[in-house]
Amino acid sequence: MVAMMIILIFAINGGSGGEILLTVICAAACIATIVGWVLFINTMRQRFRGSSLVLLILAYPIVQAVLLFSIFFVGCLAAVWSEGIH
Repeated sequence: MVAMMIILIFAINGGSGGEILLTVICAAACIATIVGWVLFINTMRQRFRGSSLVLLILAYPIVQAVLLFSIFFVGCLAAVWSEGIH
């Protein structure tokens, strides 16, 4: 997500289709999150059973959302601040 935000900031500052790139980056982040969740479930299934497995499976998207949204909002703030300096 950090790499995607850096690419987005450079694309916006360079003037090349930031809106389309933002849509592509958001779609790629969603797909990567779903793939990561499936891999996480398969990995945890080998180690845990029962209620512990259910808790871990449900905790993954919550933690992932908190991390991704915090990185995204910091990236947006960096983009706004870089526009304000010029």
